[in-house]
Amino acid sequence: MLSFGERLKVGHATLNWRVLGAFLTAVVLHALWDTFASIRSATFVGFLGVTMLSLLVALVSLVLLIRRVREARRADEDSGRVE
Repeated sequence: MLSFGERLKVGHATLNWRVLGAFLTAVVLHALWDTFASIRSATFVGFLGVTMLSLLVALVSLVLLIRRVREARRADEDSGRVE
């Protein structure tokens, strides 16, 4: 798999709505993660709430990553480039 710089050199750089959407999703999830990490609660219930929100962000991130990896593997198999 080529990096963006390598793809740009050979003329195959791709910036479309799908790429932009993935980038913006990563930015939002990272901002949420940082926000929840910076919140300190005085109560145990508040602490659990912030922890659960952080775990939800982590779970969403992992699910999205796994989906993208599977899509990339399927695309490689479909194009005949199995590693």
